[in-house]
Amino acid sequence: MKESLTEKIFWLTINCYHEARGEPEQGQIRVCKVVLNRVADKRWPDTVKGVIYQPYQFSWTLDKKLWPIKNYHALLKCAESATKAYLQWIVGNKYSGANHYYAASIPAPSWSKRMEFLEQVGDHRFYVA
Repeated sequence: MKESLTEKIFWLTINCYHEARGEPEQGQIRVCKVVLNRVADKRWPDTVKGVIYQPYQFSWTLDKKLWPIKNYHALLKCAESATKAYLQWIVGNKYSGANHYYAASIPAPSWSKRMEFLEQVGDHRFYVA
């Protein structure tokens, strides 16, 4: 069963909150678009929630902690970024096909050596497989 628009924005918002709440808006939008680019790619599940909960893809899901949300201002900012990302994505302004990212503050994951680096925005480095 496909997701409703509300469900898509909800899951993009929650993922953005856990992955990029301290990032500038453009970084948050790019994190959301990585998820959307995966949804459109046959290599990943065809729903936002399915992509997010794929094993070992997003670190916050390993603990299965949706809640508690402690910073509601950051959550609202992520909801705005998720909505903008989705609207840009559906009108064809997709972000360069990025389908992977990691926080530059941690050591580079092994997969990053096999992928094309696109750019760094804030603390996230974006790649395409």
